[in-house]
Amino acid sequence: MSTSPVMRVDGSADFLSGGGELGDLIRGFDWDRTSLGPPRRWPQGLRTALRILLTTQHPACIFWGPELLCFYNDGYRSSLGPERHPAMLGAPLREVWSATWSVMGPQIERVMSGAGAAWAEDHLVVIPRFGKREEIYWTYSFSPIDEASAPNNVGGVMVLCMETTKKVRAERQLAFQLALSDKLRSLSDAAEIMLTAAEMVGRQLGAGRVGYGEVEESGKTSLVVCDWTNGGMSSLAGRHRLNDFGQALVRELQAGHTARLEDAFNDPLTNDAAEADIYRRIGARAAITVPLIKGGRLVGALYVHQAEPRRWTDDEVALARETAERMWEAVERARAENALRQLNATLEQRVEDAIAQRKLWGELLDSVTALVAAVGNDYRFLALNKAYADRFELRIGVRPAVGDNLLELMKSSREQLALSGSRWSRALAGEEFTLVEPTAPSESDQMRHYEITYTSLRDPSGRAIGAFQYAQDVTERVRDQQRLSEAEESLRQSQKMEAVGQLTGGIAHDFNNLLTGIIGSLDMMQRKLARGQQIDVNAYVSAAMTAANRAAALTHRLLAFSRRQALDPRPVHANRLILGMEELLRRTLGETSGLEFVEDPQLWLTRCDQNQLESALLNLTINARDAMPGGGKLIIETSNAHLEDAHEAKLRDVMPGDYICICVTDTGVGMPPEVVSRAFDPFFTTKPIGQGTGLGLSMIYGFTRQSGGYAKIQSEVGKGTTVKLYLPRYHGEHETSHEPDPAPITLQPSAREEVVLVVEDEQVVRDLVVDLLAEMGYRSLQAVDGPSGLAILLSDVRIDLLISDVGLPGFNGRQLADAACSHRPDLKVLFITGYAHNAAVSNDLLSPGMQMITKPFALETLAERIRDMIEDS
Repeated sequence: MSTSPVMRVDGSADFLSGGGELGDLIRGFDWDRTSLGPPRRWPQGLRTALRILLTTQHPACIFWGPELLCFYNDGYRSSLGPERHPAMLGAPLREVWSATWSVMGPQIERVMSGAGAAWAEDHLVVIPRFGKREEIYWTYSFSPIDEASAPNNVGGVMVLCMETTKKVRAERQLAFQLALSDKLRSLSDAAEIMLTAAEMVGRQLGAGRVGYGEVEESGKTSLVVCDWTNGGMSSLAGRHRLNDFGQALVRELQAGHTARLEDAFNDPLTNDAAEADIYRRIGARAAITVPLIKGGRLVGALYVHQAEPRRWTDDEVALARETAERMWEAVERARAENALRQLNATLEQRVEDAIAQRKLWGELLDSVTALVAAVGNDYRFLALNKAYADRFELRIGVRPAVGDNLLELMKSSREQLALSGSRWSRALAGEEFTLVEPTAPSESDQMRHYEITYTSLRDPSGRAIGAFQYAQDVTERVRDQQRLSEAEESLRQSQKMEAVGQLTGGIAHDFNNLLTGIIGSLDMMQRKLARGQQIDVNAYVSAAMTAANRAAALTHRLLAFSRRQALDPRPVHANRLILGMEELLRRTLGETSGLEFVEDPQLWLTRCDQNQLESALLNLTINARDAMPGGGKLIIETSNAHLEDAHEAKLRDVMPGDYICICVTDTGVGMPPEVVSRAFDPFFTTKPIGQGTGLGLSMIYGFTRQSGGYAKIQSEVGKGTTVKLYLPRYHGEHETSHEPDPAPITLQPSAREEVVLVVEDEQVVRDLVVDLLAEMGYRSLQAVDGPSGLAILLSDVRIDLLISDVGLPGFNGRQLADAACSHRPDLKVLFITGYAHNAAVSNDLLSPGMQMITKPFALETLAERIRDMIEDS
């Protein structure tokens, strides 16, 4: 209460002092324009009443005189709203409260007539306040103010009042919830509980429809079993899609928030036309929806619907929420009680079944041949079957029984006591293990093998109370395994012989290369001697001897054909290596496909064979080009990788730790799963015969495995393929290469202009062909493998004929020729092979401008073939 200083109006108005804001307003009011006149002329009865009004903190007001002019204090002001404060001060009561005069008027007139005071408790008055009509509850007293000069000796009415709206609503809500709880407590059927709660809350709120929907496991639909309506709205019983009622509204419910719609046709939660239309179809304009959340998931919702727009109060929303909670508790209670009743109804039968089952298990255990026993923590038998007792008696000489101490019974057999005692000790300590062991033969028993499993024995609470042994006679299985091992050894020998047979093709190819070197060297000597030319005999003899010595070494390789290839591992910086190959890779891809290199600037070093890594990248580029016949994009990306999962490392047969990853991704046709699963298999290819050996990816896989890493493929038809090469991190420093720069390409002097490129990894054969070309007057270029040959072919040097071995390291001669022809469409190609026709590049599958000659060959035959192909061009 404000403590304003005492003010004297016209020297005699000190009774108006204090009173806070209303005291100031009363003192400043122009009372001269009212029938009361200035305060100094006011009667004593009014003065006394006003003094009480301004000094009490209780809400109070005074209506004075025939016009019932209004006075009120700060406590009463908060109940008026902006519509009546401060306009009510000094105004006639009938004008200010015209909307409620029919209620309060008769009571005030009765007091003014001298009939005495009036009293009302929790009286409902509907008044417009704060822009809307509100139902307000009051407890008040109307007391007469004595004034001798006034009619009936009553000059006015003193009103002491208090708004009790919150109290009344809380009491009614509490009474409703108590009645609801009492009603639901008497019900035992879940559907009846839901329907009763829906009806009670519907009638309490004056709603049109109330129901409960359970959200099904999919989370997309809700099932309404039953609901209550007031007769003006139809039932929603049935299945409904949640999102039809508004995706924003469903998200609110899933977050555990109660959704309040005052007009579903114009609400942010249902702003979509289709969402608003569902409310139009079910005849609802306003709604309250209370969610039920269990385990973080929306499992149900209580809905309250109104046919027309409605501004829901916080109390109404709270009532719906509390009703939903009580209903859910009652439903869960009813379901639990029903389950318990069903459980009790079957308990006796289940006890009988359990006893019968235990008896059956005992009979079954006694009928099986497995040795079964359980021992407590004190080594006393808790249970054992007949087979175990028989075996124990046979081996130890004493028949055990439940309650006997295992260690005491074994005292007579120290060796068996030590062995069995240690195993039972491990099992009683909580260890679970299985072993297979033989038993020594005795006079009455032969050698047997048993698979024995020891398991910890625990009570229902999980406490260890002993150990359990299950021993099964696996003598026949062991014998079968021995026979199987013998059969597998025979199979391995058979497979090794089969592998030798498979190797003969490769061995024959190598021998044909070597024979070509020997025969060719001797043939060249013979040709030149026949023409009387001066020759370097030592050079040709040395070449023939070299080939012969290598043939001898080849026979040693046949004896140890399973030995891996020898690598030359060195520290490699993969980013630099790929950048150095960029131009070669771009030319290999061709103009229709793009190349992007995404490097990790912090990439670690790795240690591997640099040439093998280059060949692997070139192979993958060629595969990508073939997979993008209409063009596309190839992305080569480097990154660091950590393999910390020991289980995954074991599956990949590598060590956990740090690796570098080279990821090669194309946008080609992709591969189906059945092709991906075999992509690394040797000799597996999806290309037509003669266009792929099926060794490219298997060689890449073998290279990564020998380098201590691994490779994997991911592919999807129509989207492309990704091959990832993982190579182990090298923690040392990069070595600086001291190898001399490769010699520049030079053409041998000759009278002819034609240039022939010879790509052959066998030096003797390559030198013979180059010598023959020189003798024929052609200029020549040389390359020892596919990548170096391709680099020359992708340059601008003139090349009229390509002579290439088919079985080149890295990628084969046909792949080299295809890559070259995409850059030089008119290039003539002569393949040299040491394989049979159908094992390499068949003549039937050669493109125009390509021919083939098989090793060993006569130099004259090769010369004629070279001359014919060049002259035809």
